[in-house]
Amino acid sequence: MSDGLFPSREEMDWSILGDLNQDHPLLNSAWLPPDPDDYHAGEMFYTLRNVHHLLDMAGVPHGYSMDTRDADCRVLLLVLAFLRLRDR
Repeated sequence: MSDGLFPSREEMDWSILGDLNQDHPLLNSAWLPPDPDDYHAGEMFYTLRNVHHLLDMAGVPHGYSMDTRDADCRVLLLVLAFLRLRDR
């Protein structure tokens, strides 16, 4: 799958994910998982927050329509932009 676009395993810096541990404006950060032992609720919240931060890093817009507040719709925008780049 290495076509020069994605970093190799040796080049990948996973520590970037640790830098994303901050609030995101599209999520209600006042909400926390109700039970610290409920790993799945917390994992979903923190994963979604990180996805929004990563989409911000990629320059995927949010806020210009109702749909662009949703992570799935933002990911779709990223995929469509990626496909356009590949077509060029």
